[in-house]
Amino acid sequence: MILCGVLLVISGILSSAVSGLNYNSQRVAASADNIANSSTPNYKSVDIQSTTISTQQTSSTLYAPGGVLGSTRQLNDAGVSIGALNNNVDIGAEFVNLIQAETAYGAGLKVIQAGQEMADSLLDIKA
Repeated sequence: MILCGVLLVISGILSSAVSGLNYNSQRVAASADNIANSSTPNYKSVDIQSTTISTQQTSSTLYAPGGVLGSTRQLNDAGVSIGALNNNVDIGAEFVNLIQAETAYGAGLKVIQAGQEMADSLLDIKA
């Protein structure tokens, strides 16, 4: 019974980490699109806005992790208008966003790896 509860907790943690991977993947894609379109006339850059997902605590003894959800929004007035191109892509800011998202993605992968190792060792102990 305890094993089942622990595996549920690990499963919830992994689910939360996967939502973070999805969010950071969206951030990388948005920054890559913005960089690729930085010389496109009248292009309006996009950003990924995060929303925290809360889960209902169903037990006083089990942790119920949440997650994160990303949604795309167009930045109409943000950034720098670049001459005749009339777009608002800030290349420097996009590279910073790209590096941050890639770093966070790597951290999320480490969480998943640690969770998998915990589950494997727990199952080895039980066997």
